[in-house]
Amino acid sequence: MDSPLVLNKELKRKYRIVCKNGQQKWVEETSKGIFDGAGNLVEIEGCIKESGVYEFEGSKTAQKDVLRREKLLSFSHSLAKIGYWAIYPETQKVEWSDGIYEILEIDKATQKPSLRFYFTMIHPSDKERYQEHILDLNRLNKAYSIEYKILTPGGKLKYIIEHSPGDVSEQDNEEKFRFGVIQDITEMRRSQEALAESERHFKAITESSPITIAEIDNDFIIKYSNNEERLPGKKSIFNFVSHEYHVDLAEKMKAVFDTGIVGHLKLKSLSKDEKRQWLQVTIGAVKDNLDKVSSLILLAADITQQKKHEEDREKLIKEINHKYNDLMQFNYIVSHNLRAPVANILGMGYLLDIEMEAEEKKQIYDYIIQSAQAIDNVILDLNQVLSSRSPLNEKIETCYLTDIVETVKGNLKKAVFDSKADIRVVVNAASNEINSIKSYLQSVIYNLTSNSIKFKSPERTPVVTISAVKEGNVTTIKIEDNGIGFNSKAHESQVFGLYKRFHTHIEGKGLGLHMTKIQVEALGGSIDVESEVDKGTTFTIRLEQS
Repeated sequence: MDSPLVLNKELKRKYRIVCKNGQQKWVEETSKGIFDGAGNLVEIEGCIKESGVYEFEGSKTAQKDVLRREKLLSFSHSLAKIGYWAIYPETQKVEWSDGIYEILEIDKATQKPSLRFYFTMIHPSDKERYQEHILDLNRLNKAYSIEYKILTPGGKLKYIIEHSPGDVSEQDNEEKFRFGVIQDITEMRRSQEALAESERHFKAITESSPITIAEIDNDFIIKYSNNEERLPGKKSIFNFVSHEYHVDLAEKMKAVFDTGIVGHLKLKSLSKDEKRQWLQVTIGAVKDNLDKVSSLILLAADITQQKKHEEDREKLIKEINHKYNDLMQFNYIVSHNLRAPVANILGMGYLLDIEMEAEEKKQIYDYIIQSAQAIDNVILDLNQVLSSRSPLNEKIETCYLTDIVETVKGNLKKAVFDSKADIRVVVNAASNEINSIKSYLQSVIYNLTSNSIKFKSPERTPVVTISAVKEGNVTTIKIEDNGIGFNSKAHESQVFGLYKRFHTHIEGKGLGLHMTKIQVEALGGSIDVESEVDKGTTFTIRLEQS
């Protein structure tokens, strides 16, 4: 404040004063000294007036910086649809920022800031709640946050969220005030409502869909499922898939995670009651904002009936093929096995019209009887084959392979003793129990074991090994021997043919393997053979267990 007074020169200075009400103000003083002839200060005259912002050194630059920041802040508030207000309780003065006018869609020149006017814009359904909430919090000077709706003068509905720190500010004895911020969240709320509506539609569609839909994370855990009963969340997807398809499913899901390309596969599911269903599974990728696969969507359609129809169709085609092959076999039999004895009978019949000795006639009668017997044998064989194809009055039951083998060994007791055959059984508990037609399964084991002994090698003691393993719902039975064997590759299409024989020096009709194949197929299974000359033979039977 100390400044020298100079003759004939005014002195100007700015400073703050404290008013009676405690408010501080900036004032500007202009003064001039009065001097006598000797140059001594006689008196001071001047005036004091209220001043604006004190212009200290560099204030113009600072003011420009403040103005620039205010413009940036105003622009940011406009983009964010934010406005702020302030209330001075002592003077009841209300201030609104330009943002509030923009939100309310009113003209700043025609409407002064007013709490009463603002309250008229609150939506009728929110007025009471807004008034009670604001009044209570204002009395307690607490911070608050509230959402409500307003109606603009143009009738536009807007959603507003309002925040206030709640405390009354006080700085350097200035007038106390309260301030807050409102934000137009209409677009956000409408987006939320649209999203919620979309989610409701999606949920309605997925819950009514016959297709099971699930979202899977990168640990193969179920994040969402439209069928909580079948696929409850927060569990591994593998808990609901039959074990033999785990590897295929894991590889397919990993491929979709890596490439984002949709994958497809068919598999069997497992439910709580362990009932298995065939599913057609489609796997798609869910990508994040960076176009990276964040999770998978699995669509699983029940194709059990479709699969059953396919299996029935395959069985029908297989049966038709069998029928066709049978017709070819019967045609061959009629052409060869029946034609020769019939021709003999006809020829001998013509000879009976010729006069001849009694001895010659008797010989002709014997030839006719032999030919008729040959025809009867063929007819009996054909009847046996046809009977084997139609397992009427036979029922599927639970039987045990070890018991069947013991029965077969008992029936072949003499042949086993005479040949000194070693019959070995390798069957575990899982593969021992089989659901099948017991008489057919026993006949199959008997025929193959009997053949192994019949076609033994003269060079070594016969060893017959009967083994079984179960994988999934398929039981595989093998009957292996070290007999004389035959070239199975050369005779692949003839092995199970009717009247087909590969060792003529051993008695037989060529009917056993054909009958065995018929019985295995009647059980819904399949039979294959591998054999090498002088090394032995292995028959492999596969039976599907329901």
